[in-house]
Amino acid sequence: MRSAQSLLRTIAEIAKIELTQVTEYAISTPNLFTVDNRALGLEVTLTRIELETLVQPFINRTLAICDATLEKAGMKPSDIDQVLLVGGQTRLPAVKAALRDRYGWTINDSVNPDEAVARGAAVLGARLCGYLKEEVKLWDITPLSLGIELVNGKMDAIIRANEQIPVTKWRKGSQAFTTQRDGQESIRFRIYQGERPMSGMKATTAPLQAIFCNTNVLFNARTGWAKVSLICHVWSEKFNQFIDGAGI
Repeated sequence: MRSAQSLLRTIAEIAKIELTQVTEYAISTPNLFTVDNRALGLEVTLTRIELETLVQPFINRTLAICDATLEKAGMKPSDIDQVLLVGGQTRLPAVKAALRDRYGWTINDSVNPDEAVARGAAVLGARLCGYLKEEVKLWDITPLSLGIELVNGKMDAIIRANEQIPVTKWRKGSQAFTTQRDGQESIRFRIYQGERPMSGMKATTAPLQAIFCNTNVLFNARTGWAKVSLICHVWSEKFNQFIDGAGI
């Protein structure tokens, strides 16, 4: 039975690919499996309309993600010049039609959707090696918000999702983080990533124990700013050892 299931998956994949080019596909697979010593097969014709009906919930979910992404970026569909599709499933005409009907976007078919990710990785590798400096501009961003857990269990996001990095963050006044008592020389904190409000609902890195030393404080009476220079030695519970010290 397991071999029959594997064969059915293969047949379904072939049919899906074919239906991006033709309107119907005939499936003929004799002797697919045996029941009561009787060999049974599969004879059916699958149409593109039937396939599009099956995948419509996924297309709708994708459109909802597009709507949310545009809203979060503060952009209108008209701000997008063209769209590059990635992944073999985007070959389905229903996907392109849904994007055109909803947003009026121009679909860029110049890149093979099966090769888009690999080609992008190749361009990134070339750029990191010092090539294509003038042709390609790259910006590193954080895909998810990064922050620390507060006493009430909530996460205070320090670096927001889609924010360009490296980035410097300043906290002043009521937003500044402090120790709980005078003379405290160490602080334990958990770093989380995600968009949900409670830290327990987010992915977490290994808990860290940061030990601070070699502290120097420079206070500017005119501006009210205090600059603290220190060296951190970070203890990782995951690796049960200190991570190399870093200046802050």
